[in-house]
Parts: sequence; structure tokens; C-alpha cells
Amino acid sequence: MEGPETVDHALWRCKCVKPEWIQCPLFSALSKLKIDDFHERVSWVALVANSETLINFIITAWLVWNNRNQSLFGDKAKCWGDSWSKATLFLSGGKTIERQNNSSALPSHVIKNWSPPSFGTFKINVDAALDVGRNRFSAGIVIRDSLGRILKATALVFKGRTSVDIAEAKAIYEGILLATTSGLQSLSIESDSLNVVRLCNGEISTRNDVFNVICDIQFLLSRERKISISYIPRSCNMVAHEVARRAIGLENSVNMYDPYPIWLQKVALSDVLSFPCVE
Repeated sequence: MEGPETVDHALWRCKCVKPEWIQCPLFSALSKLKIDDFHERVSWVALVANSETLINFIITAWLVWNNRNQSLFGDKAKCWGDSWSKATLFLSGGKTIERQNNSSALPSHVIKNWSPPSFGTFKINVDAALDVGRNRFSAGIVIRDSLGRILKATALVFKGRTSVDIAEAKAIYEGILLATTSGLQSLSIESDSLNVVRLCNGEISTRNDVFNVICDIQFLLSRERKISISYIPRSCNMVAHEVARRAIGLENSVNMYDPYPIWLQKVALSDVLSFPCVE
């Protein structure tokens, strides 16, 4: 388009953002309106819809705007998807997530070491690292089976300034995505970021910048029933911590394959030899 981009084009008319609105019950009617001002579009929704739909509409617009700005200026990983459904999930107060995983993020016992998942379940340990000076962050993801064998290990590198919570949430999101796209089901996600784990499980809420990634995580959780996200102390998450720590020095993301690096095998073996792990 010629000239400066309008708000209505950025949030509604652009073909790239149309999928974000497809689940809106007013999508068809809004598409037929002869309006080129997004504020007028919001005013129309306020006139014909109930307050819940209006709030959902505004939150969806914020998600679209935030994703657009991140894509254009932030050099951050994009989390595009069905923004309307994510906004709906957020407005539900995380109740959908709580029904799937109603246990507290804090374990009832003292965890001292990593433990393997039960048979048929896959454990995904994730962690993040930040390099503030170079405006970059990394994520370490390691997937193991009930015998403690490494199935997948990935070191992801992202460019752009971010917060600790966003980096940790991004690691969880990428861990779930890696497992589900690999065809794995019945997943146990572990992170040493208690605050982010509680956000993912709907135990607490937020309005800061991590909200967008949490919405993406909760959206994945709402589609995959056999996923749990739990907090563990750093001492139980050393394999993911080490991958993230080494990844921060890389220029590009790396997928590791068997035979895995010796340093990774040593950390994973240390975990296996630490059973049993609670007291």
C-alpha cells in the first residue's frame, strides 16, 4: 500500500492478520462494514455486542498489534496464531488450564534431583539464558523418556532485548512445540522459573509483556490434553540449564543428534544416577 500504514490496515485489513480474527463471531459483519478507521470499528462492536465480546475484541487487537511490532522491530520470535481464541482463553481466567492441571506449581515434597517420567510419558526440561550486553537470549530444551534416554536436544538462539520471564516462557513454549511437532504425546514440562510456571497453569495472572507468550502456551495446552507444566529447582534442571548456557554463545540455533556431545551425555547420566530423587 502507498503512504503510511493506517491502524485499521495494520489491525484488520492486512491479509496477514485476517486469520487472527476468524473466530470472532462478528467477523463476517465486520468485514462487510465500509469503515477504514479502526476506532469506528471498535465503536460499532460496542454498540452491537455484549461487554465480554467487546473486551475480547480489544484484547485481540492488542495481541495483533504486539505481534506485528515484535515481527517488524523487535527481532523476536513470532507467535502468530488464532488471537481471538487466545484472548477468549485469557478472559476465562485460566480455568481451562486449571481443570487440566489443578495441582500447585510447588511440589508437596522437597525435590533434590531430576526424576524420569512414568512409562509412556516424555519429560521436557527447559531453561533460558540472557546476554543483556548483546541483546540476545537462548533456550535449552532436552526431551527424555522413562529410562532417562535423550530423544531430542535443542539449543535455540533469539536476537532482541527481553525480560527473564519472557525468555523462560519462550523456552516452555518452544519445548511444547518441539515435542508436539515431533509426534510426542503425554508430556511433562519442567522449568526452574516458578513465576512463569504459575502463570502457565493459571494460578496467577499478569498484564505485562510476558502475557502474549503465556497466551500462546495456554493455547497449546488447551489443544493438547496430556501436558503438565511443573516447577523444579535449578539442581534438577541442570541438563537444560547447561544447553541454554552454551547456546548463548552461539550465533545460530543448533539441533543436537545422537551421538550427543560428551558434556551433554555426562549431565544426563548424572541425572539418571541420582534416582531416587525425593525425600
